[in-house]
Parts: sequence; C-alpha cells; structure tokens
Amino acid sequence: MFYKLTCILLLISLPNFSQNITGLVVDDVTGEPIPFVTIKTGTYTGEISNNNGNFSINLETVTDNITFSCVGYENKTITFKNLKVSDFIVKLTPDITQLDDVYISNKRPNANKIIAAVRKNLSHNYDNTLKTHEFFTRNTNITNFKKLTFKIEKASQIKSKNIAAANTNLNALAKSVKSRNIIQFEDFQVKLHVLDKDSTKLQILKGTIFFEADNAFSIDQIQDKAQNIILKYLDTTKTYKLKSGLFKIEDSLSLKSKKNNKRKADELTNINREIRNNFSHSSFYENSFLNNFLNTKSYTYTYNDAFYKTNDLIHAIKFAPKSRKAKYTGTLYINDATYAVTRVDYSFDENQHGQKLNFKLLLGFKYSEDASYGTIIFEKDSSAIYQPKYLNHSSGNYFYIKRDIKVIENSESKNKVNFSFKLEGTNTNKTELLFTKNSNLNLQKFENVSPDKIIPSKRVFKRENTVWDSKQNATPNLLLKTLEN
Repeated sequence: MFYKLTCILLLISLPNFSQNITGLVVDDVTGEPIPFVTIKTGTYTGEISNNNGNFSINLETVTDNITFSCVGYENKTITFKNLKVSDFIVKLTPDITQLDDVYISNKRPNANKIIAAVRKNLSHNYDNTLKTHEFFTRNTNITNFKKLTFKIEKASQIKSKNIAAANTNLNALAKSVKSRNIIQFEDFQVKLHVLDKDSTKLQILKGTIFFEADNAFSIDQIQDKAQNIILKYLDTTKTYKLKSGLFKIEDSLSLKSKKNNKRKADELTNINREIRNNFSHSSFYENSFLNNFLNTKSYTYTYNDAFYKTNDLIHAIKFAPKSRKAKYTGTLYINDATYAVTRVDYSFDENQHGQKLNFKLLLGFKYSEDASYGTIIFEKDSSAIYQPKYLNHSSGNYFYIKRDIKVIENSESKNKVNFSFKLEGTNTNKTELLFTKNSNLNLQKFENVSPDKIIPSKRVFKRENTVWDSKQNATPNLLLKTLEN
C-alpha cells in the first residue's frame, strides 16, 4: 500500500566482488564529496558516482586511463596505478578559469530564450519511440507507525473470554509493529521495451525483495497476522460479507487459504506499474513530469550560471513556480550547442505539497505527500540522441486510516464480528534507476515480447552483515550489479 548508496574500498574483501574497486570523488578546494561525476573507463564503458560522491569501477572495463568529468569542474584523467596510489580518492578542481572566460567575452544570456530553444529542439534531442532500455532499479521504502491499534468490538457466537484473548494478541502485535520501522528494499534488473509513451512492455530479468533483519515482516504480513488471530474463532468452511460503514467491501469472501496466487499477481502488477511510472519521469512528451518544467505559463526562469563540461558550454537555469498548479523549484542544466537538458535537479517549493486527501471524519482516511525531490541525468548516445543515464526520486508521505469493519456470515444466523483498526504514520520512499544500455527496437520485436507472468526474484528476511551492509552503502551501479552474483 505504501510502496512505493558511502564507503571507500567497499566490498574489496568479498570474493564475489573481487573485480570491482570503489572510491570517492571530492572537491579539491572544500573537500566535499561531488555527486553524479561521469567516470569514463573505456571507449564504450563508464560509471557515475552516487549522490555521496562514491563510485565503483569494474576492473575488466578499465583501459589505460580513467577520465572524471562533472559539471563545474575541470576534467581529470589518471591511470589506474595513480588512482591506487591516491587511495582511490579523486580530487576535482573547480572550473573557475573557464567560467571567467564566459562572462568576460559574452553578454549574460536570456533564460526565457534558452527555454524556448529547449522546447523547439525537444524532438531532435529526445526520442521516446521504439527503444529498449536496460537498467537496474532499487526502491527503498520505510514505514513508521505512530499509531496502530486492532480491536474486536463485538462478536456473536464467540465467548467473551475468547474475544479478550484475541484482543490481547492483537494488542501485542500492534505494540511489536510500532516499536520498529518496516524497511523494505526492492532491487530489479529489467528491460523496458517502449513502443511509444502509451505502450511499453516490461521484462524483469532478476531481482531481490529484502526486508531489514529486525523487521522481518511486510504490511501484507501484518494484515495476515491480525486476520489469523481473528480466524481462530470463525468457521473457515463458510463465506462472509465484509462491510465498512455504509460500504460493502466483499459479498462472498472465503476464509480458506486461496489468496497466495492472487497476491503474487497483484504484486507483479504493482511492481510493473511502479517501474513504468518511475521511468516516465525521465521522458519528455506533452504533459509529462519533465515537460511541465518547461511550461512558461507555470514557471519563471532565472539565468544562474555557466560552465564547461567536457568542452561543452552548459547553462544553469533556475526555475520556480509562477502559477498555483506549479509545485517545484530547481535547476535545468542545458547544453549551449544542442539546447538539450542534460540534468535536472528538483524539489517541492517552500510550503508546497503533492496530493492531499482529507476524509478523516467522513471516511476515516487522510493522506498527504509532504516531500518530493530528485535528480535526472541524460547522456548523448552515438546517434546524438539524449538518453536517460541516472534517475533518483525521493518522497515523504503522511497517512491515517481508521476503519470499522463488520464480518457477516452468509447464513441464516448471520453471525457477526465487529472489528476496528487504526493506522497512522509516515512513509518515505527512494527510487533509483541506473541505465546500462539503450538500443533501438523495431515493431516486430516489440510485438514478440511476452509480458512477465511471475516475478523472477527471491525474498530475503535475514541478511548477512558483510553482504547487505555493504550493499546499502554501495554506489548505485555496484549496488544493483550485485544482483548478478
């Protein structure tokens, strides 16, 4: 329901990762880590540092030199031997000289004219049709319950002492859940085949669904535990009608164990929807998430900075809400030669929020999206088309649910169980996509792709510290590539 990487020399002692080395990129002046540095290890290979400046390199991809480049810094090319001598810490120098050259020799550019040029060149710079994107994705979900109560109010044909015993068990379950957070990781290696913005097919190659060791349960399992406590006192050979207030939830609910296949199907549907939705954040098309940042009726633009990156002049344009519907503020990084957006940083503007629903009194439900921020990075391919390279998005939500449910036996006696529960808490979610390959696709190949019927993944409820602790601190590339081992 509420589904929604920084160590030096990380994992070097682990046999399964012996071909990978990790390091850190920092500012030579301030010593601060530099996020999202492009690291070229070969003609067609490369990596990106994570948001903490950490990076990972597969030694099999390294040629003679390794080149580090980042917006606002001078490029740095070093040999692997020198990288090792520096303890795998790379220091980049701010590109001050080239910045000065820009402003000495040029008039300050007009932000609105640059945005207009970006819009004009969208169809030349981006192509969202007949593509296959291969990427790794990690979804980190943390749910913290402030309140959680279950209670059987009344039950016909059930003795009072049994109701009291059930409520004692339900209270113990609620106390156990409230004392800890639910932390879930979902790692997947996928192929997304895109016909156009409205038609895609997803193939999940492999994955891992992991629950933090001290919290070996999911929200579904909490529901199962509460339900099993109640089922001890109901006749599972009969069917039941579920009602919540004036609303009938289910007319013929069987309490026999037949729900596992349906749950797996629902889980596959949810994972497919989440991955597709996250990918759509990296696409430019009419009314898309990114395209809205280029809407001059919704946003104002301010020219903020200019710098060189790999011999390309980059403009940094700040955007802020103009209309009520606009919610974000951030920076667009735009290539002067192609007018392509190469990177976007965004977050909710001050006092802004996302979806907000308050039916607390009427329906016992309240929800608000209080935080939303992220970064999207593009890279030009051999055909001069800009493809997504890395995406991260984080969100924070508040939820409140209160339900009074009647379980009514479908029989002449119509035995009833009145059951109530209340949930209140917060949910934080972080999603990362690291693209490893983008290729062309034809219509026939697209039509031949068969959608997944099962999730090729394993569930992990207990971790080995030497493996999972390292994974949590790894760079996005290393973190997700460990799925292959």
